[in-house]
Amino acid sequence: MITLITLVSVAILYFIFRESLKMKREALTPQVPLGQADLEAFSNLLNEGELEFMRTHLPPADFEKFERNRDRVLLEYVNGLAAFTASRIRSLTAPGVVSDQSQVQLLLETRQVALRTGILLRASLWTPGFLHLARRGRAGCQNLARSCNSVFATEAQLAGAAQR
Repeated sequence: MITLITLVSVAILYFIFRESLKMKREALTPQVPLGQADLEAFSNLLNEGELEFMRTHLPPADFEKFERNRDRVLLEYVNGLAAFTASRIRSLTAPGVVSDQSQVQLLLETRQVALRTGILLRASLWTPGFLHLARRGRAGCQNLARSCNSVFATEAQLAGAAQR
């Protein structure tokens, strides 16, 4: 019996370790070309009005499927934004590159929000019964969208200042 418990524990730890490595690889692999993050589509997925419309017009079982699929799409956006911020951080901190430290700090904070949000969304997809994880993941997506808007606005200001 103890052997069985040990084997199950090792299998669970292996699964958790493998998934965490997979998450790290996905977050570090650029999936979105630099500057091509579609924040408008990302924000539309977070629109509460559209969600309420779908809730009232779909049967409960179909709405649950819709929500899970939406969370999967949100997770893909979050992974893409995490990869985008990682590539921007690498390019701004490369040797010989003079960069604005406040921009690097904003990108680091945005990446942290993206990684935390990705963990919450992935956990909510693994455990559908924990609705609070999905809600927290969606709230994290809204924070991420605001943070990315700040990143893009700051980069646009810096690009405008550099052209002068």
